[in-house]
Amino acid sequence: MHDIAGCRLIFKNEADMLEYISKLHKATGFHHIRKEGQYKDYITNPKESGYRGIHDVYAYQSKKGYDRSDKWNGLLVEIQYRTIYQHAWATAVEVADYLTNCRAKFSQGNSDQQEFFRYASEIIARAYENRVSCKNTLSNQDLIANFKKLEQKTNLLQRLKQLKSISKIPEIFKQNLVIHFTIKDDQPKFDIYGFNSLPVAGIHYFILEKKYPTDDIVLVKSSDRKSILEAYRNYFADAKDFTGYIEEGIKKLSS
Repeated sequence: MHDIAGCRLIFKNEADMLEYISKLHKATGFHHIRKEGQYKDYITNPKESGYRGIHDVYAYQSKKGYDRSDKWNGLLVEIQYRTIYQHAWATAVEVADYLTNCRAKFSQGNSDQQEFFRYASEIIARAYENRVSCKNTLSNQDLIANFKKLEQKTNLLQRLKQLKSISKIPEIFKQNLVIHFTIKDDQPKFDIYGFNSLPVAGIHYFILEKKYPTDDIVLVKSSDRKSILEAYRNYFADAKDFTGYIEEGIKKLSS
């Protein structure tokens, strides 16, 4: 799919999320065109990787008489819906991939790391959402035992707990930021560049993309630091929600 934008909405629970999606689908004043054949429910049918969430796709449609953006009509926008638990899992996958130079997010790379997150997804689904994921045939006892064996082999949970998250954005903050993210010695490192102009920020972004094609570089527009920290937790190595959910989830499933 080729899209011009992506939107991710995070909900406290699945009920709120499904209610919102239902209302959006029924809304009469929403003029963009929903591509019904591209609706993906990865909660009912989790991905093999353990990923869970709901994806929806809309084709952009400008309002007649309101703007001059009709040249974008038909281009696709993907909306991702996740609960806080699903988002914590997905964030941890990306942070771990940075740490290990693996690609578990795409079901590639180290097989133990991929299995670790499959079991983690199952623990979170059962403990917090009364759901199952990609290891749904296992008893709680076997699920936890196998997860602990994988933790002994990978030490991923401990490494994620010890990771020092970046909780502050430097004082050079401006509305248009280019963030160049890397991991060095198991700790996050980033260079951040602030610009008053979005077009100038875009030029700098493309220069860095060309110079460092394998690095993670993101162009962000926001009015405050907090919203950036919340939206881009993976770039700031924030996996504390995930580690907390796993440890508490194991206790819940063991009782």
